Amino acid sequence: MDPPPDHGEDSYRGHDVLAGHKALITGGDSGIGRAVALAYAREGADVVFAHLPEERQEAAETTRLIEEAGRKAVAVACDIRDEAQCQDLVDRAVAALGRIDILVNNAAYQMSQPDGISAITTEQFDRVVHTNRTGCSGSPRCRFPTCAGAAASSTRPRSRRTSPARTSSTTP
Repeated sequence: MDPPPDHGEDSYRGHDVLAGHKALITGGDSGIGRAVALAYAREGADVVFAHLPEERQEAAETTRLIEEAGRKAVAVACDIRDEAQCQDLVDRAVAALGRIDILVNNAAYQMSQPDGISAITTEQFDRVVHTNRTGCSGSPRCRFPTCAGAAASSTRPRSRRTSPARTSSTTP
């Protein structure tokens, strides 16, 4: 990205408020997703994050930052537009971490269009809409074998004491 974003590498200090928690983050390799992954790690959470296969270099950097924070990092190449890949992502996260306590649906697609909006192709537009609007729905709909019932797909934050599953949404 130009200019390079500040992911909190030099500024954010954690306070262990997520100590012992296990997080799954879609789109965790760069931008906001990397910042969230790093913050969660510095707060004490182990992190599995999804990234597109062509973003392995960014994923390696995110992995390094999480591990430098002293937490477990697992990068999974995954296209969240594909429900089978979403299920594989969830299965791999549970295999690596034992459970999922926090789900952050952050994956999105954007592209630079130097010639303006009129130059966006139908294929590009469809990818943006499918990824940003419907793609993330595959993750919470997938089976979460270690989450308590319906709480796994809920968009309402839960108290730590009442549910092991939380999401990043703040639906009232």
